[in-house]
Amino acid sequence: MLSYIFFTIAIIFMAVMETLDDHWEVSIFKHWGWSSHFWNKSESWDNKYYHMIVNPKNKLQILYNYLWESVLTPFTCGWHLTKAFMQVSFILAVITYTGFKWMDVVIYPVIHFITFELFYSRIFKWK
Repeated sequence: MLSYIFFTIAIIFMAVMETLDDHWEVSIFKHWGWSSHFWNKSESWDNKYYHMIVNPKNKLQILYNYLWESVLTPFTCGWHLTKAFMQVSFILAVITYTGFKWMDVVIYPVIHFITFELFYSRIFKWK
């Protein structure tokens, strides 16, 4: 049961990612006044490179750049932050999964379809 909950949360984060990517202009996130510099994927992609040192001169500067390109990427924009939360939710769904049941072959795709469509097509769009 807990696995279904974490899976559903992961799909909600996936719907947030797709909304940020495809429908920022008509999303509830823009309507709520969320910063487009952080949440609008078409603007926020350059945040990843904003902190980087252009011509690193030593190993510490190279490490600094590497961290911004990898480990710290989720903190550079809303899309990557949401992706990190989605991945953690999927991992928690796998960890809490208890025993395979043939019904899961049907249940998980149904959860995915209903949750994603509900949030992506309805809840996250401002009309």
